[in-house]
Amino acid sequence: MQAHNGRAVDHTTDGRSTKQRSRPGAYLAQVAAPNSDARASIEGASVKGIADRRFAPSVSRVLSLQRMVGNTVVSGLVHRQTYGPAATGTPASWETDVEKATTAAARCALVKQAVGSAATVVDQTANAQSDAKVDPSHLQPVPTVNYDDNLNQKKKKAQDAGTTTHDGAKSFVVLGPLALRKTQFFWTRVILAHEFDHVNQNTSKSKLKGDDSEVDAWTTSFISQFAGYYANPKVDATLKTNTISRIKDYYNNTIKPHKVHDRVFRFWVHRTITTKLAEDINNALSLVNPADDVKKSRQFPCDDVKKATFPAPP
Repeated sequence: MQAHNGRAVDHTTDGRSTKQRSRPGAYLAQVAAPNSDARASIEGASVKGIADRRFAPSVSRVLSLQRMVGNTVVSGLVHRQTYGPAATGTPASWETDVEKATTAAARCALVKQAVGSAATVVDQTANAQSDAKVDPSHLQPVPTVNYDDNLNQKKKKAQDAGTTTHDGAKSFVVLGPLALRKTQFFWTRVILAHEFDHVNQNTSKSKLKGDDSEVDAWTTSFISQFAGYYANPKVDATLKTNTISRIKDYYNNTIKPHKVHDRVFRFWVHRTITTKLAEDINNALSLVNPADDVKKSRQFPCDDVKKATFPAPP
């Protein structure tokens, strides 16, 4: 049995602070490789949103997860409209509602509201009251999502917004009070989508553990959320320009000085160059020639690797 965490702060598994643990990581593409040409038609029941994205989860990944938890969950998590107040459907009273939610029942009700039809949420706070750590025997397996108001009192869960634990082929997803943010209505779904990426790891028999598992799952979350949102034509062009400018500054100040990180970043841009995000980043930084074979960007000089050091990020 192994546990995976969706932290509200540092997304790690050992409870140390963000300064100590938060760090960049390369894509460990062992489970859910992206497919920019993905088009999904699932035996008559479509998974909404995938066909509209230039950068989407692979068809095999979605099919696998759909078989595991059902089309309603996958559809609800993959397809979200979160572009500005008019499009999000964020309740006008959300901030006040979260502030006033002082009981387990009230917070669970808000989690249910935020999740909507994407999944069924069950309050397991009372059942798990005496558990020192997350115990699957007091939870329901996916597709049900469990809410535990005392999640942050469980062993190594002090900063977790959500967690996923496995018992053989069964996965158990738990959300806690940190899955609610008064300023971000859709934060709950971001965490839930991330936990279902851990479910997919288990379904795919992934051997990744600890931080390796987190890097892989958060990479999948990044691909399916940020890159997809960026490609949405409804997003303001000025905002996209600002986004690329910030990524450009991050590249120049943090990635470029480190030869190995620089090569990994260039390879990522090259292999995903058909996506709007990678295309715009490359236009701003001139990192790769899109006409070149991607194998060219994949090569790492042994001398660079030998001399490489990996200091903590600023």
